[in-house]
Amino acid sequence: MKAIVITGTPGTGKTELSKRLKRTYPKSIIIDANRLIIKNKLYSGSDRYGAKIANLKGLQKLVNGIIARNRKNNLLILEGHLLCDIKVKGAIAIVLREHLKTLLKRMMRRGYAHGKIRDNIVSEAIDYCGEAASKNYEKTYEAMLSDRDSTAYIERLIEKGYAEIKRINMMEELLDERLCMEIKLFH
Repeated sequence: MKAIVITGTPGTGKTELSKRLKRTYPKSIIIDANRLIIKNKLYSGSDRYGAKIANLKGLQKLVNGIIARNRKNNLLILEGHLLCDIKVKGAIAIVLREHLKTLLKRMMRRGYAHGKIRDNIVSEAIDYCGEAASKNYEKTYEAMLSDRDSTAYIERLIEKGYAEIKRINMMEELLDERLCMEIKLFH
């Protein structure tokens, strides 16, 4: 059985990619890490923005248990931004990236608190999820769902188990004066 972890900053398209992959691989199983956390009460409180603080060790244990019990030849798709911070045995990590202005618009539409938006924009710019995933997974790949070739790239990765490793740099976008003013990065 293949296990694919889809991670990345909120708003990068993890759910959309999971749905696309489900259409291509109808026997695949999608597991949403956020739902697992809530269903199994794997949290210890809330952060300053009201988001639940996840028990990452508990999540890691639960996810690895699911993989161990799921011996079928189906593709297992694990989705969630926190998955970059845990080790999932035998999984390949796909870190979704997105342009910072696009993320800003998506997070504003979702009603995120200003500070949470700023934190997520900076996390995306410094590639927090990519760096964390590369420490926790044997193979880590990056893709932008908005790129025309990304779905085909990810499908090749799933079929062959490897692909050309891409690293996407967003730091230049973070230094865009208009974006900095909009998210009040410096105040």
